[in-house]
Amino acid sequence: MTTGYVPGPRRVEPAVVRRAVAHIEAHAAEPMTVAQIAQACGVGPRGLQAAFARHHGVSPTAHLRR
Repeated sequence: MTTGYVPGPRRVEPAVVRRAVAHIEAHAAEPMTVAQIAQACGVGPRGLQAAFARHHGVSPTAHLRR
């Protein structure tokens, strides 16, 4: 790393999105929040929302409603 290095935003890997989808489908009958889904996958809520938007075009809660 150099002195002028500033790390960019972290990216959530597609595997995290797959784990989130699996968690949503396994617990679809239970009430859940984005924060709970993100915690189950080991990422932050904002990162999970951004990853869903990038990989599925919808939010995690929109996916849950489907």
